[in-house]
Amino acid sequence: VEWRPIMNMKNIAVLANTTKEKSIATAERIADFLMGKACLYMTDDCRISDKYDVTYMSQNEIYNAVDIAIVIGGDGTLLRYATPCAKAKVPVLGINLGTVGFLTEVELDDIETSLTALLCDEYIKEERMLLKACINDNETYHALNDIVVAKRDHEQLINVDLYAGGELVYH
Repeated sequence: VEWRPIMNMKNIAVLANTTKEKSIATAERIADFLMGKACLYMTDDCRISDKYDVTYMSQNEIYNAVDIAIVIGGDGTLLRYATPCAKAKVPVLGINLGTVGFLTEVELDDIETSLTALLCDEYIKEERMLLKACINDNETYHALNDIVVAKRDHEQLINVDLYAGGELVYH
């Protein structure tokens, strides 16, 4: 796929796991490739070189400003960002810096090819469901992959109601 100018530039968030050694270098590689082709946004806690034109925002604000999020890290990093991205209806492209890469499908060697396809809208979107856990009707959590149910230190028993598609499956 060859990049060609597009009328409306995409607003792209680059979300990195800064505990991974290669994440800042990978973010700069992505910024270098996307300069002039997209408007870049990053979170306040992940700063790259000043030579790149990047808008920094808080985690809470960034999801409402972008069309897509590029997540740099492993599957755990993608899982961390999946819920806020899903709530804001922001698609996610995962760049794999981890070892497994079930969810973060793009390897370092394929970044430029994948970004070109992204800019040209030549990709396939996979829809994923989110899991929702409600605790005592006052705490709600969402997750992409799994939810762990465990008792607290002092409690003896827990009651669990499992619903699928609004129907009670198990009590």
